[in-house]
Amino acid sequence: SQERRQKETTKYEISKTMRAVVHDQPRIERISLAVMIDGIDAVTADGKHNWRPRSADELDRIDKLVKTAIGYDEKRGDHVEVVSMPFINEVEPSDGTTHTVAIARNADLVTLLRIVGFGVVGFGIIILTARSILNALNRPPSAVVAESSGEGGSAILGLAQPEGGPLGIGQDRTADGPGGGDDRETIQMKQVEGAMRASSIRKVTELAESQPENALAIIRRWMAVEQG
Repeated sequence: SQERRQKETTKYEISKTMRAVVHDQPRIERISLAVMIDGIDAVTADGKHNWRPRSADELDRIDKLVKTAIGYDEKRGDHVEVVSMPFINEVEPSDGTTHTVAIARNADLVTLLRIVGFGVVGFGIIILTARSILNALNRPPSAVVAESSGEGGSAILGLAQPEGGPLGIGQDRTADGPGGGDDRETIQMKQVEGAMRASSIRKVTELAESQPENALAIIRRWMAVEQG
């Protein structure tokens, strides 16, 4: 005998439809709007302020105006509330201290830091200049006016007057001798040192104006070293 078998498999798939909707304008789901209106402030005979809210009729008219302006739709669930409330309460004027504190809080922090930085840098430059002047004043007279002490030597007197008459500014009397060249070189060295010091002060000032934060840090380090 012959046996024949037949097997069938049936698959069912759920159909799926994807739809993309592009809106040119946003769609509003619901509008909730609150409107606050100031009341009427009247001054009485004794000078006091008498505030009173607006009447119900005025509020109803404003409510209708607002609903018309926003496109109110009750079916959509929109809600509009219009109330009459005072905008500003009577507050006593503040004193000068409170006003000053408010201004200080509203000031720009970066501007304040720059002002403080320039002040500290300027103070440091003044200290350095004053120190240089004091050091120059405390030097002995022999360091300011160079005089030769050798036999037959000469003296370059820029500030003194010899017995023969007054010596004009910018004139010098030099005699042949071993000390004349040394005195001239000493004065030239003083002039070079003064020019270098003026150039250093000018460079420090330019650095302080271009980089106030770095100049402030350097001055703090100097002060810390001197105090230590």
